[in-house]
Order: sequence, then C-alpha cells, then structure tokens
Amino acid sequence: MVKNTEAVQIEVFTSGVCGRCKRACRVVELVLQEAPFAALTWRETDVVEQIDRAVAAGVLVTPTILIGGSVAFTSVPSASQLRRALTAFMNRKGMES
Repeated sequence: MVKNTEAVQIEVFTSGVCGRCKRACRVVELVLQEAPFAALTWRETDVVEQIDRAVAAGVLVTPTILIGGSVAFTSVPSASQLRRALTAFMNRKGMES
C-alpha cells in the first residue's frame, strides 16, 4: 500500500465499522501479489478521515474501489472480477498484463 496519491492506481474507500471493507482490502492485496499486477499500487482511504476526497470521488457506500480514478466496484469483488477489471485498466493504459 502506498501513501502518495499520484502513484496510486487502485483506491479502496473504507470505514472503520465496515467488515466488508477489510475483505475488499484483502482481495486487492492478494491479487496485487500476482505477477501481472505486482507493479500496480493501491491505498486505503478512510471515508471519515477524508470525507472531501470520498465525496469528490463519488463514494456513496463502503467499500468502494476505484481503478484509475473511476469507480469500479461498490462491493467486495471476487478475485476473478478484480483481475478482469485490472487487466482492462492495464490494457487501456498500454501496460503489460
């Protein structure tokens, strides 16, 4: 997980009382350990601590996962769903997958 928002390609919006948020972060962490996705970066953003950022991103529920700055999921994706979304993102950006 990185703190620098300029390098972040995946952002998971969470809240402290959201059990599904922890699962969403785990799915992201697991998938990003796989070879084609290891170069991607991510961060977790607490909606309470960064409400202005969450509102600007259009976050209405937690967890919400942004890929490349766009809302990709508003629930916990399966690993295969996340892989498909990341592959599509990488293809759009001309990155190897």
